[in-house]
Amino acid sequence: MTWRIALQLALSGLSVGSIYAIVALSLAIPFKASRVLNFAQGELVTLGAYIALVLSSYGLPYPLLVPATLVIAAGFGV
Repeated sequence: MTWRIALQLALSGLSVGSIYAIVALSLAIPFKASRVLNFAQGELVTLGAYIALVLSSYGLPYPLLVPATLVIAAGFGV
């Protein structure tokens, strides 16, 4: 295994792990505050992933893809 492959695997693992951590925190913090489990959380995460997939299929560059996805997903969340 070359160092480039090892670096790519490490960065990929960190990015996926960060996404898992953000989703877990977004479930845990409201539950600790109100003792109510938000079942819509999974829908909103999936909606954000689909929005990013659709925008990337139109060729939107990554630096514009992330803010656009956040704005659109926030609009659906509100």
